[in-house]
Amino acid sequence: MAIEYRIDAETETVRTTASGTLTEAETMALYARMRDDPVFRPGYRQLCDLRGITALDVSTAFLQTLAQVSIFSRSSRRAFVATDDFTFGVARMLQSFCEHEGREVGVFRTLEEAEAWLDTPEPTRRSA
Repeated sequence: MAIEYRIDAETETVRTTASGTLTEAETMALYARMRDDPVFRPGYRQLCDLRGITALDVSTAFLQTLAQVSIFSRSSRRAFVATDDFTFGVARMLQSFCEHEGREVGVFRTLEEAEAWLDTPEPTRRSA
């Protein structure tokens, strides 16, 4: 599995790309790397591209924990992009847990939809 991120300080966006099999350990390692990156700020927004995922090895309990211990602030907007139904469904489960924690997350089928949602002013934003 490959999971990478790039921080764009100018747009205050963390772009994450995952491919192959996504595991809990790799996800936590990624978040630790991002948290320790001197350019990272918790208030940045995130665009997470999951279109390259071929398998998911994460539990429901892990998704719930991930929502609770997020490295992003509660005010950060986070968008996940998934094209296959299973990954989309898992991302929606994470969305539900995040929203329960007072975090705003959107799950989308296309990168364009996710980017447009991230750029939409808060009062009119809606997830797909």
